[in-house]
Amino acid sequence: MIARRVSNPGGPRFTQRDTTRRSGERRVPPHPLTEAELAETVAGLPDWTYEHSRLTSTFRLPRPSVTPFLAAVAKAEDAANHHAVITLLYDKVSLALQTHDADNSVTVRDVALAREISLLARQHGSH
Repeated sequence: MIARRVSNPGGPRFTQRDTTRRSGERRVPPHPLTEAELAETVAGLPDWTYEHSRLTSTFRLPRPSVTPFLAAVAKAEDAANHHAVITLLYDKVSLALQTHDADNSVTVRDVALAREISLLARQHGSH
């Protein structure tokens, strides 16, 4: 998405998000998962739980692995153009995922990133 300044004659200026892709296709916002889809999703994500309209997980890692894990998560987030809320407390990394443009709900974007983060946690020694 590209933010651009829009002039509003006689009114205030505001920033508008450009939801078109470079190919000219209109971006379709992701739809929130249904209750049935959420139940199936959480069953397939053993590291994650669904609470307060988001997927959450806490990984315990060897202390020297925390920083490389966070760097790997940041790279995965940037590649997906989707970002988690991350809390770090010594050797525990807690993450929460939800999609803001889908009314702060869980979508397939959150599920895909959760799977990637779980894989990264195992690669970095999560226990």
